[in-house]
Amino acid sequence: NIIRPLLDVKKAEIEAFCKANGYEYVTDETNLEAIYSRNKIRLQMIPKIEEDFNPSFVDVVTKNAVLIGEDADFLDKLAKDAFSGEVIIDELDKLEKPIKRRVLELFWKEKTNSSKNLSADFIEDILNLCEKNHTGKVIHLPEGFLAKTEYGKLTISKKQEKTEYSYKFSVGELLKISEIGKTVLIKKENKAPDFYLGEGAELVARNRISGDVFCPAKMNGTKKLSDFFTDKKMSWDERDKTPIILCGEKIVAVGDLRFSREFQDRTKIGYKIEIKEI
Repeated sequence: NIIRPLLDVKKAEIEAFCKANGYEYVTDETNLEAIYSRNKIRLQMIPKIEEDFNPSFVDVVTKNAVLIGEDADFLDKLAKDAFSGEVIIDELDKLEKPIKRRVLELFWKEKTNSSKNLSADFIEDILNLCEKNHTGKVIHLPEGFLAKTEYGKLTISKKQEKTEYSYKFSVGELLKISEIGKTVLIKKENKAPDFYLGEGAELVARNRISGDVFCPAKMNGTKKLSDFFTDKKMSWDERDKTPIILCGEKIVAVGDLRFSREFQDRTKIGYKIEIKEI
């Protein structure tokens, strides 16, 4: 039974209503002191504007506020109609900027489960990121979230600390890597092996490391692991969840995606790798 604020009702109208209906009202004494910005605007700035520039200033501002509110409601509706639950860069580019900003706001709220608006500065940063569409570039947002574009889409996700792990294991042993929620099993294979190892080879499964290089099978030379992931158009999350298999200091396999040329000696024992979700 409380209606607030009465933005389009003047103080004189409220006082007249109370007097006509026998209501009493209470005035906060601090409202009469120019000690807060809102009080200074009400007590000093607005009377000065009405006196020197426009006696109808309050009426004009109030009417404009109503019109702006109606325009905002209309743009919000257009944004909701345009928002599909994800932000595809090519589709976003087709929208006008007022709709783009609102779509990004909706995406922020959906991905973070937040009711709070994102500040205009952050919205502009994300908009610029989408317009440039630089895969891998990251914007740090409030509450520990990150915004980035990955292969034509905008993603917003909670910042994750890089998970580091390193496990020694043997052929035939089911290795459980809880950090990435996957199991690794390397077993003998005669028909179509992924790679070849010597008897009693010691293996290690670990996370990717900056500077990793390997020799892809059926290719000459070496390739940076980061370039390989980029060519595969893999997201950062997918990269972090791909175990790197090593024998000694050399990479044998990049998950089950690609194998090293250095481990294709057919005089040795053939093996196949299986990687599954836990």
